[in-house]
Amino acid sequence: MVMFLNKVRNKINKKIIIFILLMLIGLFYSLWLFGPKLIAGHDIEFHLSRIIGLNSSLKAHDILAYVHKGFYGLGYANGLFYSNLFIYLPSIIYNFFSLLNSYKLFICINTVMCVFLMYLCIKNITESKKTALLTAFIYTGCSYRICDVISRAAVGEILAFTFLPLVIWGFYEILYKDVKKWWIFSIGFVLLIHSHLISALLIFINLVIILIFNFPKLWNEKIRIKYFLISAIVGLLLGASFIFPLLEGNIKNNLIVGDTIYSTWNYTLPFERLFLGIPYFKEKGFMPAGIGILFIVLIIMRFCNKLPKNNITKFGDTCIIVGFANLICITSLFPWEEISSKFSLIQFPWRLYLVSSVMFAVASGIILKYLLFEKKSNNIEKYFKVFLIILSASIPYISTWYIESKMDTLRKINNYEGYTVSGGEYLPKGTNINELVGRVGIITSNNPAVIVTYEQNSNCLIVDYKNNNRNNTYIEVPLVYYYGYNAVSLNNNKSYDLEVGKNGIIKMKVNKKADKIKIYYKYTTIQIGSTILSGVSFIILFIYLYLNHKKKVG
Repeated sequence: MVMFLNKVRNKINKKIIIFILLMLIGLFYSLWLFGPKLIAGHDIEFHLSRIIGLNSSLKAHDILAYVHKGFYGLGYANGLFYSNLFIYLPSIIYNFFSLLNSYKLFICINTVMCVFLMYLCIKNITESKKTALLTAFIYTGCSYRICDVISRAAVGEILAFTFLPLVIWGFYEILYKDVKKWWIFSIGFVLLIHSHLISALLIFINLVIILIFNFPKLWNEKIRIKYFLISAIVGLLLGASFIFPLLEGNIKNNLIVGDTIYSTWNYTLPFERLFLGIPYFKEKGFMPAGIGILFIVLIIMRFCNKLPKNNITKFGDTCIIVGFANLICITSLFPWEEISSKFSLIQFPWRLYLVSSVMFAVASGIILKYLLFEKKSNNIEKYFKVFLIILSASIPYISTWYIESKMDTLRKINNYEGYTVSGGEYLPKGTNINELVGRVGIITSNNPAVIVTYEQNSNCLIVDYKNNNRNNTYIEVPLVYYYGYNAVSLNNNKSYDLEVGKNGIIKMKVNKKADKIKIYYKYTTIQIGSTILSGVSFIILFIYLYLNHKKKVG
């Protein structure tokens, strides 16, 4: 009995130690956030605006917030095309702390989660906790992730980095290991879609290619095909609350979607910059740092040593091949100029660093398992190698932080009051942003005789007009037009037709002499239905997992 209790105590103690180490890694990579000011990454204002907009929507009791109560009262469909799911956290925190501190805390939590999820991914693939700890350190501090966090403030990709390990872990389970863990892939991919659609598309293409090359294996083990299909269906149901409204919004609105300002092929990188981009940081015209030397060194070590032939090493080699294939696609060797118009949504080929980073990280974890932790050597030698790896893995983080802090062009912010729609994506096509902002608070009509007044509460307008003496009179109100807006008479409950007016605002035809009309955003049937579908699907999945767990324990 005493021996049993000691084993249990030792097991608990080890878990506590691992938890503390993972937390320390996360906090180490969050140190740059501590301070009164914040390095202003490229997209910082856009994501701060998302927090402001969602916060305003929640205060107006608009929980789903497909159209944010922001953009100076004009309304902006940020939540329809860029999932709100993870922005709820900083938006709620913003009620208690400053905007910047809300953002900092959000990024810090995200970084800690990134560490934990990569740990779980590698621990379950390699069945080595030491390997998982070291790989989590390497991955969280990898060059492109640090570039995303500090230089770019690319929240979508930062979130994608966090949940990609979950996707890879679930993919590995279905393809090589326990198909009954199919739900990990479903949940991971849904969280990835909610994080960043472009990243989800890129990783989806790569995983499909891996499945094609594994077709003989899948054909011989058809049960794995079955569980990939189950995982895909469940993922679709769980993600319905974002996927279906997104599709509806694309179909029903004629919006600026997919940034065509950038010619993708103009942003390819020369081959030599794929590996070490830090020396080029001060160049005019931003290009991200390379993939980092550590990954390349570990991969070279793999091919200089013989590893056992099993599913783990096979998957590791597959990750290496896919990682290098994505690196090649970042260069002009890939025919971006020919296909640029079809892939303008990607904007920059160097987004593929994201895929290469996670693939190389997983491969590195597998390499470290066999060449470091399972290789016979004395402890001093092993600890020295671990120290060198940790030191090498820290270089992108420390150097990026230092260089960005010392750059003459550095912008630091300690407050933010505005609202930006970036390049104007998700606005009606043909909209001039400056002219649109100039319309804030202005309501017009094509009939000079009409007298119009209005009251606005968030995205809801009460329009009161009188003295209409024409049949073709219309009124244009200071709200951006999106499918889902409704106009109803407060006198007789009659609906009015709405359409896109000049410069993307709502245009409403009126034919009565006078009326009082409420214009507001009403959730569509698809938005409500898909939210219910996702909620019910999540509850069913939770019950399924609970019963399965109870069955195993019993």
